Amino acid sequence: MYFKRQLIALSDDDLAEIKENGTIEIPDDVTKIGQRCFMNAEGLKTIELPKSVQKVDAEAFLGCKDLETVVFNSYSVKLGEDAFKGCENIQRVSYPENRLPMFNYIEIAVKQSIEISPARHPDIVIRHEHTEEKNK
Repeated sequence: MYFKRQLIALSDDDLAEIKENGTIEIPDDVTKIGQRCFMNAEGLKTIELPKSVQKVDAEAFLGCKDLETVVFNSYSVKLGEDAFKGCENIQRVSYPENRLPMFNYIEIAVKQSIEISPARHPDIVIRHEHTEEKNK
């Protein structure tokens, strides 16, 4: 369900589509993914954010444990705090062609290693290895 170009909640049909296909198409006119919109969306493996999306609110994808791939089609997406918290299985993040990834994209990989590549050239991969700093 969306309101004023903001995706704010998923319907039962949306959740069924995610379980069946592992993804869902976000309409091209959506500019914002609302807080906890996809929270614990079972079976969500891939999410592609259209170029129109400018903001992903806090905890929008909280607990999406099946999520493996995130595709950004805009270079200027702002991520809210903990937008992808609990998404431990993210393995790949794609971003718009001809731009280096911003830290914003990398920060979704809080506790794992991921591959980051241009959306149109998935064979070009930057490997981001997460390392935890130890307190002394």
